[in-house]
Amino acid sequence: MSPRRRVPDPTTVDELDRRLTEDACPVCAREEDAVRAWFFTYENETNADPGMKETLAGSLGLCAPHTRRLLDLRMSASWLATSLFDDVAHAGLRRLAGTVRGPVAPCPPCLAARRGAEGMRGSLRRTLAGSASLRETYAVGPGACLGHAAELIATSTVPVARLVTDRLLATLEGDVQEAAVALTGHDPDRVARDRCWSPHRQAALDAEERALKSSVDAYVDLLLTTPACPICAARHRARWRFLDWLATCGTPARELRLEAVLCGNHLGDLAMTASLDVTDGVTAYNAARRQAEVGRAADRLAVLPDTPAARLRAAARWRWTGALSPRRAIRAAIAPAFRPVACRACAVVASAERDARRLLAVAAADPARDRLVGHAHGLCLAHGLALQREGALPQPWHGVLTARLRTLAFELDAARYNAGWDARWKVHGAEMTAWRHAPHLLDGEVLGPRPPATS
Repeated sequence: MSPRRRVPDPTTVDELDRRLTEDACPVCAREEDAVRAWFFTYENETNADPGMKETLAGSLGLCAPHTRRLLDLRMSASWLATSLFDDVAHAGLRRLAGTVRGPVAPCPPCLAARRGAEGMRGSLRRTLAGSASLRETYAVGPGACLGHAAELIATSTVPVARLVTDRLLATLEGDVQEAAVALTGHDPDRVARDRCWSPHRQAALDAEERALKSSVDAYVDLLLTTPACPICAARHRARWRFLDWLATCGTPARELRLEAVLCGNHLGDLAMTASLDVTDGVTAYNAARRQAEVGRAADRLAVLPDTPAARLRAAARWRWTGALSPRRAIRAAIAPAFRPVACRACAVVASAERDARRLLAVAAADPARDRLVGHAHGLCLAHGLALQREGALPQPWHGVLTARLRTLAFELDAARYNAGWDARWKVHGAEMTAWRHAPHLLDGEVLGPRPPATS
């Protein structure tokens, strides 16, 4: 007897039909729902739960995008951030001291988003295979974005893989705005990070330009006097300067070639600052590159056998055992189309980080800069621990980071105590707003660099 085909649940079909008629990628939408639910539960129920506090200490809090989301919680941000950052500061001190080892756990909202995405991909795989009406809806809707389409295709049957690939190809060949959505996906953090980074952006770039035009020593001094993590600051300035150059150079993207290849994250950042003509030109160029690769993948998928009987005939005819493993054949067919893009902005940022690391090591070994190093803001916890894991954290910077974290932990401890009923008699000072500057020390990616006070 042949196995019975699973009939899709009507409720699931109705939900997916609604999702697939919306403008956003359905997997992105489910990710956003999962993150929103996590923050609602954390804000109202689990923020004081010992298990959750232990989990967040193990992950050193939230990733940069989700930390910005926490800071946007309006009335709850102050007390939630104070408690969370205090736990992170103490956890960071234990890791710096070597009493806690092992990898840092992933960000809990990111895990929730991952579970939501896996659930949506599973629903799409099952229902697209068994519902003709849903396949028709998917074929005329926006479909999945580039990143989620790759994951969906690689785990689906051949007919579903063809459907998703053809829909993505049509999107990339169509309107440039639709192509931009497919390339960048849904990024709710884009506006938030621009709002956090933009106030000091031009001042930070001006200070860097003055230092670079003066001397290498002046640039090293800039790294030491910037009131933010010097590695994060170098990364930000390199990203901004490259995207500004790309937005104003006046050369068409097709002539820039590899200089105009951007990942979805940086393509979205470019759209926040560049003119519409420049953004559309760069988007169209990146879409055309992906379109050619996805088109070749669609051609390869078109010749794959899509039923067990067809696979058996193909195996006998081609003497190719891979025909009996459709998912292996699908992955081989789409691998070139969905390989990571060689983003030029990512390369620029990585190069800036390598240079900053080298210069900080030079400064730590220079006796003439002992006083500047001792008074510097120092590395953020994220970069300090990264260097420590690599065995590349100079002792002076380890000492500076430890001292700064101890001070921050004291401030946050005091803020938590002073917010209670028993401390209503005390004078409340600057410690009550320590949560506002804590991200600069815990993860400099969150709020971005600030220029030196003298600039």
